[in-house]
Amino acid sequence: MIGIIAAVSHNGVMGVDNKLPWDYPADMKYFRTTTAGSNVIFGRKTFESIGRILPKRRNIVISRTKVDVPGVETFSNIADALIKIKEDSSAVGSSPPIQLAAAHTWFCGGARIYEEAMDHADEIHLTVTPDVICREDAVRFPWINPRIFEIKSWTQLTPGDDTLRLYVYRRNEK
Repeated sequence: MIGIIAAVSHNGVMGVDNKLPWDYPADMKYFRTTTAGSNVIFGRKTFESIGRILPKRRNIVISRTKVDVPGVETFSNIADALIKIKEDSSAVGSSPPIQLAAAHTWFCGGARIYEEAMDHADEIHLTVTPDVICREDAVRFPWINPRIFEIKSWTQLTPGDDTLRLYVYRRNEK
């Protein structure tokens, strides 16, 4: 399963100044729980904004420049990263860097990575926050084509609190 995971404001903003413009512990907990034991793919700027590898995950960075951080694999494009993930998961007797749960792969940002990942993703997990960010330099999540993805479910991340809504989109059958 290949997924996209992100949080956006009501007007589609997901970042300002290479940072999340909010702090919602329930959303961060959902991110940690959902991506644990999986492959996580970032663009270089997103990885640098996090400032460290994410534990209990295979950390992959897409960049034309090698990211020289122990525990991080660098690929120049998404296609090569996905080929390597598939090879590692199908190799008999192979031992990937971490024990992967069901070989899930999650695209975790930034905007260009998300846009390109739309061609590969089976699901999109999108948390919508109550925030409205009105800045010219804000980075927005790419448009989700309703012919390709449809909302299969939504839930409140905190029971009884409608502040954060998690929408799960699934790719339509071909």
